[in-house]
Amino acid sequence: MNRRLITVLSIFFLALNCIFSQSFTEIREEVECSSSFLVHSTGYELKFVRYIQIEDYYILNYTDSHLYQQVGTNKYVLFVKKIGKSDIEFMYAYPFPEINSLLKKQIKYTENIGTTFIADFNYDEANEYLSFSMLDFNCEIQIYKFFNNTNLIKSNFCTNTDLFFPKHDTNELIKHFFQDNLYFCIINNKRGFCLTTFYKTENNIKEKKLFFSWSSTEQRYILDETVTDDHLKNAWCPEDYFAYNGLKFSKLDSKLTEADLKDLDKSQLRLMRNAVYARHGRIFKSVDLQSLWECYTWYKKNPNYNDSLLTDVDKYNIKLIQKYEAK
Repeated sequence: MNRRLITVLSIFFLALNCIFSQSFTEIREEVECSSSFLVHSTGYELKFVRYIQIEDYYILNYTDSHLYQQVGTNKYVLFVKKIGKSDIEFMYAYPFPEINSLLKKQIKYTENIGTTFIADFNYDEANEYLSFSMLDFNCEIQIYKFFNNTNLIKSNFCTNTDLFFPKHDTNELIKHFFQDNLYFCIINNKRGFCLTTFYKTENNIKEKKLFFSWSSTEQRYILDETVTDDHLKNAWCPEDYFAYNGLKFSKLDSKLTEADLKDLDKSQLRLMRNAVYARHGRIFKSVDLQSLWECYTWYKKNPNYNDSLLTDVDKYNIKLIQKYEAK
């Protein structure tokens, strides 16, 4: 390789390093100079609270004094910046209520800023976000990829909270919505989420539970109209539902290292170990495992599976994972 080519390559990789090693201070300056930020801050005070970094995304959290006056509770404005990209996306969130709910236990495996949750909702080993929105006291949730306006929930729905909160008490409204009216579960071997909607009849207010299951073929959450009330009553809602979040099953292509496993809990280690078998099409008796693998596009059932399909790398990884499970 000649000296000139080496020099060109050195400059190229130095430039790449500068792009992808922006400090938080630089990210914040870029966000606060953006048109999205200036639109929100014109005439109002946006106060920086905190930020989180997930892989190559920075999510900056601000409170908006004007929105607080409007709705009677803190409302967050979140700005999303991807390192190396100029686009800046914004969304809204509310403080997550102080409640003892199933959802609160389930989201321990996710990142969240208030009522916005960041996780791998579409089983592609990348992050999406679930956003709670409220307009004129109609509450709804959406799931989006970052910088993509396609809602991963196919059916539109909303709950008119004016039916049971006529005084427009925003804090109580949010608390009510997240107090076991939204949770993730497994029904009929399908993974998805349940939520409760409310509607008004001639004489009173009624509620209806809905189940949206993930479709690996359509790559969206779809309202499952085959689910009955009995199914909903007997839904399995494991607290470690999101244990798969953040796991990179593609790492199983090669030998795992101690660093890959040292921070995983027992639920996550169990998934990593069983993913070795799932990648060869094994069919599982455990409903939580089978329902999980069927969400991934790479999973193909193999009725003729046997352990002879395991490679030396597979066997090495299983043994290493079992070592950590035994601790």
